[in-house]
Amino acid sequence: MLPDPADIGALSEVVRNRREELGLSQTDLAGAVCLLDRPTVTGNDIARWERGKRIPRARARRALEEALQLPIHMLDRAAAEQRSARSPQQPAIGIPALMAGGADAVGRIRSALLDGSELSWLDDADVEPPTCEQLNHELDQVMAAYQSSRFDDMLTRLPAVVTGAQRATYCYQGHKGRTAQQALALASQASAMVLTKVGEHDLAWIASRRGLETAEETGDEAIIGSLRRSMVHTLQSHGRTDVATRLAERTYEDLRSATSASSERETSIYGTLLLAASMAAARTADRSSVDELLDEADHHAQQLGRDANHLWTAFGPTNVAVHRVATAVASDDITGAEAWVKQIDPTDLPSERRVRYLFDLAMIAIQRNKPDTAIATMIEAERHAPEQVHHHVMAQQIIGHLRNSKAGRQDPRLAQLDRRNRRSLATT
Repeated sequence: MLPDPADIGALSEVVRNRREELGLSQTDLAGAVCLLDRPTVTGNDIARWERGKRIPRARARRALEEALQLPIHMLDRAAAEQRSARSPQQPAIGIPALMAGGADAVGRIRSALLDGSELSWLDDADVEPPTCEQLNHELDQVMAAYQSSRFDDMLTRLPAVVTGAQRATYCYQGHKGRTAQQALALASQASAMVLTKVGEHDLAWIASRRGLETAEETGDEAIIGSLRRSMVHTLQSHGRTDVATRLAERTYEDLRSATSASSERETSIYGTLLLAASMAAARTADRSSVDELLDEADHHAQQLGRDANHLWTAFGPTNVAVHRVATAVASDDITGAEAWVKQIDPTDLPSERRVRYLFDLAMIAIQRNKPDTAIATMIEAERHAPEQVHHHVMAQQIIGHLRNSKAGRQDPRLAQLDRRNRRSLATT
């Protein structure tokens, strides 16, 4: 039985309890980790991990993900809890910071997705559904907030958009009904996107599943593909890389035949599916598949001839190049990542994409033992998108890594960034 996400403790406890549940000795687990990643891990190393004397690094946690059959986000969060216990005055990394309004919005999104408390409009004949034009306008506002890294604004807007789309889907028929379904599918996708960013992985999965079910009723291949892409991302956040890869492969094969004569909208969805599949392949160290997927994505990006933003994909040549860096970082190919960095100008990408790229640059600097550069990069990211840095799980992990390094502890810039981050946590 997997641990309850709400009750995750220190990583040492998670590893020991899961190992014993699977009937493995410490030597057995060490052997599995060696086969999957690190040939030098011994039973004594496992014992030190379980006593809390050491915390497995990211690569070792990815091996533990497979050996213990646990989601990677659960292991990362448990590692964050253990680090926090060592330094209780510091906030736990990997646990998202949400402002009070955002936390309330997550609860309202959960209600809209899981129960009937937000569906009282079904019994109120006097409540008019929003028009399709209003729904599409509100969706544009929500996604503009996302791409500008204004996550709290997005979270605040989303519950009304989701419930409005639900109401319209129930009330409208024919063409208007199909348009309302498209809006509901995309509102569900938007929910999954921001919930993944702020660490609500289980709720993001539910949102993407509900959205895909609605999308399939519309028959719109682009929107179906978009929701499948959303599911790929949520599966990755759950550590289900193998399933994410299979879903991405199935979806882009389904779309492949239709794409040659498709619109730019469909080409963009197809291209972003290839990008999602490349990230999944990178996490399984399948470098040949990564290169093949990115080359095909680049082919379609060159056909577009520019960085477009159909269905808020931000798909184009620059986003493909940014994913070459991200997949190289995920594969620990730092030299390859650095080669692509020299060719990228991310200026015209949406803020969310630019700042996510900066996170990869910070990771490269950490791998090159350049904490000064990594700290400067995170400060630049905060200047562009403070909410993304204060809320995003990956940003919290980077800050936590730097904070635990000797150079980071001595750098006043990191101390100031960490204070701003904790100040944001204090508003939760």
